[in-house]
Amino acid sequence: MGQYIVRRILWMFVALFAISVVTFLLMRLVPGGPFNTERGIPEAVRRNLEARYNLDAPLIQQYFDYMGGLVVPRVTPTDWRQSQSEHYLINIETPIFGEGTAFRWMNFGPSLNSPNRTVTSIIEDSLPISVQLGFAAILVALVIGIPVGTLAALRQNTFWDYSSMAIAVTGVSVPSIISAPLLKYIFAVNLKVLPPNGWGGIEYVILPAFALGFIESALIARLTRASLLQVLREDYIRTARSKGLPERVVIGWHALKNSMIPVVTVIGPLAAALLTGTFVVETIFGIPGLGRSFVASIGNRDYPLIMGTVMLYATFVVIGNLLVDLTYALLDPRIRYD
Repeated sequence: MGQYIVRRILWMFVALFAISVVTFLLMRLVPGGPFNTERGIPEAVRRNLEARYNLDAPLIQQYFDYMGGLVVPRVTPTDWRQSQSEHYLINIETPIFGEGTAFRWMNFGPSLNSPNRTVTSIIEDSLPISVQLGFAAILVALVIGIPVGTLAALRQNTFWDYSSMAIAVTGVSVPSIISAPLLKYIFAVNLKVLPPNGWGGIEYVILPAFALGFIESALIARLTRASLLQVLREDYIRTARSKGLPERVVIGWHALKNSMIPVVTVIGPLAAALLTGTFVVETIFGIPGLGRSFVASIGNRDYPLIMGTVMLYATFVVIGNLLVDLTYALLDPRIRYD
């Protein structure tokens, strides 16, 4: 398994490199620029701004300058002060390189549309909020989706099956742009039991987490039902029952465990999407997460912020897919990575 993990990590770097090149080129192909405004600015001012942020250099130089700051780590004194041009996401004091030194890595560069902020500071402020909301949404999706899918499979072609799948189809069919305002209107405006906007205690998490998680729970429920129905027809399930094992052991340990492989497959990219922010829900509930910053950066042509959020999302996706593949071996002992 060790060799498999090493190979996957190497391919992860190849994938991230390809994503960075494609994203960088697509940003520059889109008409407009970070300093274009409706009223316009003098040509001399625009040239000065481009020179300040190295936007007047050849594209290949801009790319390697940016990726160098992002990928290449740096060792500095612990009292070194970060600036707009150098603000690192990872800062670890370590005596390995000498007393009073710190290891710094991942400089996302300055924000072109927020002169007093860096992309790293925006990520530091907004990513933890998106991660908290994402974990809550994933928890809602699993807590609802797996039991509902299991119940539907065990009670196939009964009232429970039809009603469970009806709820699942409703969840898949109703996007968060509809469910989120509806939940907000019912529980925040009419009943006044939950806050309508903002971020703070757990009461602020419930509505947006349910708006996100219910949609994904519908997908998980359908996958769980379909996979469990297939597993229940396998020979080893009949063998386990013929040995006299309790039905809860047959279902909970033998059947449900192996039926989780399709569910785990979708959880990887699903978790990456939820943990890095969702623009619609964050906007509706006034949550200062990373999703809102990402969408705003596209409209403002904020190149470093676009690159930073895309690379962060891509890193979550490739790591999530690796963890999903490793989980396969835990769920099904027949899977080997030799």
